[in-house]
Amino acid sequence: MEKFVYDSTKDDHANFQHWRYLNDREREEFGERKLDDQEAEQVFGELKRNGWLIKQSDEAKADRRRNDQS
Repeated sequence: MEKFVYDSTKDDHANFQHWRYLNDREREEFGERKLDDQEAEQVFGELKRNGWLIKQSDEAKADRRRNDQS
């Protein structure tokens, strides 16, 4: 399953759309209810406000740099 990585070169809407797509797929795979529009926006906003999305983006960049050096 693809891991969401916040892309700072794209706007919030594009990042939200990609995150929502992956979140829907993950929920479907685990037999969970998909979030409605309002819930999805709230969750994405909270993840962004608490820095989790940006932290994940920074970690992904560091991983790519390590892999490029190998």
